Amino acid sequence: MTDTATAGPLEPYLLDEERLCHLLTNRRVGIERGDEGAVRPSEGAGAYLGLTDRRLIVLVVDPVDRDTDFVTSHRYTNIVDVTVQRGNLIPCVEFETGYGRMYSFTARESDIETVGTFLSVSCAAQRGASTDRAELAEHCGALSNHLAAGEWAAFDSRVPAAMEAVETIRGGTASTPLAGGVERDLHCLVRDRYVLAGRETVASARHHLEAGELAPSYRRARTAYDHFETALERARREGVATETAIVGLTRADDIADTSLGRLFATGRHQFTRGVDGSSYEERIEGLEAAVDIYGTVASLVADDAAPEQARERAREEATNAIEALVDARLERARERHDAADWERAVGNETAARELAESALADLERTLELATAYPPGDADAIRDRQAELVAAFDPSEG
Repeated sequence: MTDTATAGPLEPYLLDEERLCHLLTNRRVGIERGDEGAVRPSEGAGAYLGLTDRRLIVLVVDPVDRDTDFVTSHRYTNIVDVTVQRGNLIPCVEFETGYGRMYSFTARESDIETVGTFLSVSCAAQRGASTDRAELAEHCGALSNHLAAGEWAAFDSRVPAAMEAVETIRGGTASTPLAGGVERDLHCLVRDRYVLAGRETVASARHHLEAGELAPSYRRARTAYDHFETALERARREGVATETAIVGLTRADDIADTSLGRLFATGRHQFTRGVDGSSYEERIEGLEAAVDIYGTVASLVADDAAPEQARERAREEATNAIEALVDARLERARERHDAADWERAVGNETAARELAESALADLERTLELATAYPPGDADAIRDRQAELVAAFDPSEG
């Protein structure tokens, strides 16, 4: 193997990160070009045949009857036939391109067998890689169509085959970049699949927000955030642009924050309405509404993706609402119980029974809250229920 440090006159013609693997030379013969005739170096100059990890390069320095050096190069994918042999004991490399041009290079070096093996393997591998690239390009075209139509399921089902084509190309010619940046195109398509899905979901979240449907708005915004986060992770991992994913993350996060903030504000409004109510009915109605809202909030922020601050706030405000609701229902149950006792004492059994049933309903709701949440003494509430049932059994009379 020859590296660029010993490439001599060929060094200026090597591409970035291209490796020169073999170098053959001659002094007088130059390069034979089939029917087009030979290109020969002038006295004191020379001809070179370089075999890199990507292509074959021919250079004739200071050729006869030419003002500039003669240079031609051919990727291994474009070489359809190659022969390496010793003619009259002189090593010779002959090859034909896909355009039907024939070339013959006579070499001074003797290690021609190694060169022959290298050329055969490189040309065969590159022809296979070219087929794989065509397959990958076909996958990318189909994926682009699915993307434009928003056909996410069809897109996702095709991605594994496209990725497999990439791995096949890398496995066959690991040192050769994919032609035309097809691999980069694939990664951009995968990124865009999640960006577009995120944008579609953001639009849905915004529609719910404008309609005052705060819980669906928050859920859709979080789903959109997940799409954009996936897009960002893929983009960073594969080294493609991340701007669209970052912008999407910000928009989804803004809608989620707005939806959750309005839910908290609504819960707080209902809590205040309940606490400030002038009657038990107003207090209980407002507090029940607040508890329902905080229950919704708790379910929305239950996952680890939600900020801990939001979960803590939901727990604190829900606890306050539940404690106030337990107090209000217990107070009303006591008042109705006392009223039932008075009605019974004056012989109005029907009114007493109705009041007792209402008090029992308050105690049942209070027991439900006390059992499910920290506030309230569940055992004490059960004792009160038992007393009411014993005193006013609705099944009697």
